[in-house]
Amino acid sequence: MHDVMNLKPIKESFKTVDLLDMEETMEILKVSKVTIHNWKKKGFIKSYKVGRKLYFKKAELVEAIQRQKYSI
Repeated sequence: MHDVMNLKPIKESFKTVDLLDMEETMEILKVSKVTIHNWKKKGFIKSYKVGRKLYFKKAELVEAIQRQKYSI
């Protein structure tokens, strides 16, 4: 029998990662879906696929924006 207590830390760790779906990412970055896909292809941002949906880590988006802002 599996120990349910071993699963609790895993569940809690997911709460600390802010995953955004495509629509939320578009809204936050104020860009189109095409722009987000272009940025993914160029390696500016990283995405995570779960099933057929794409997700983005909010912290990684912030880092990507800061990297681009300072590289100009």
